[in-house]
Amino acid sequence: MKTDELIQMLSTRAGPADLQLPRRLVARTILFTLLAATLLSITLMGGASIENMLQSAFWLKVAYAGLLAALASHLFVNAGKPAVPLTQNIKRLASLVLLAIGLGLAYCLAAPLGERLTLITGHSWLACPWLIALVSAPGLAASLIAMSAMAPTQPRIAGFACGIFAGAVSSAGYAIACTESSPTFVALWYSAGILLVGVIGALLGPRVLRW
Repeated sequence: MKTDELIQMLSTRAGPADLQLPRRLVARTILFTLLAATLLSITLMGGASIENMLQSAFWLKVAYAGLLAALASHLFVNAGKPAVPLTQNIKRLASLVLLAIGLGLAYCLAAPLGERLTLITGHSWLACPWLIALVSAPGLAASLIAMSAMAPTQPRIAGFACGIFAGAVSSAGYAIACTESSPTFVALWYSAGILLVGVIGALLGPRVLRW
């Protein structure tokens, strides 16, 4: 049988594509990732405080994580499709991170000199990126499983997308137990944690997303 005939036969027998599959996968992955990250964060760092959740700093962290997760979800879905350009998705994510860091540094520079270091480091800057990566582990696994149900043709980039997506969603759950309140801290160290998960995903992608 000639190659063209084989392709024609397979395409004729193939059923209709499930166009809603990516949306369902994203919704399920978000729900699982957020729940897992929240429970892990509370377990590792202590119970969430209602007083903390009523402060504007908490909603700033959730808003930043939510915006990153929204953009990352588009990258995640497109990375699961063959031959879809991802440059614009990556540029939008990078622009948001750079904007957040720029605003965070401006906030820091506007503060009195003696307070600037505290605004940058808080009390957990060394632990924060690693804790975000840790609580993102279940979400990263779920994202990789969801990605494998699609058709990624660039496994390293697809793995990176899984990591950024899982890290962004998980950082919203992490914010429930995090007591840091500085916008500068959030812009720097939340971003670092999410990027760390993206790097881990990129390393795992070629191994677990290979056809």
